[in-house]
Amino acid sequence: MKWRPSIAHTPFGHVQRQSRPQIYSTSSRSKRSSSGLRNPDDRRSFLVHLTPKGEQTQRTAAAELAGRTEILLKPLDAEERRRLVDLLARIADDWEELSSKAAR
Repeated sequence: MKWRPSIAHTPFGHVQRQSRPQIYSTSSRSKRSSSGLRNPDDRRSFLVHLTPKGEQTQRTAAAELAGRTEILLKPLDAEERRRLVDLLARIADDWEELSSKAAR
């Protein structure tokens, strides 16, 4: 899956499993706190950017996930790990493409 520093709030809500009212409430708070900006490609939506604290949280979570991934993948040899990563990347890329088409 590709990392995107900003994402329109509707797909973000979908990823976070939030309902439309929750998305609206979150985006309203973002507008008030100036962390949400109008999407120039679709003025009905907002782009959300991580704050410095959010970036730090993301880095911490990624490091913890990497450690847990090593434990989870321990039974697989190097070739099996490569194959698993390739398959998961294909699934994630396809899901991202489908999600972006649905957001249009």
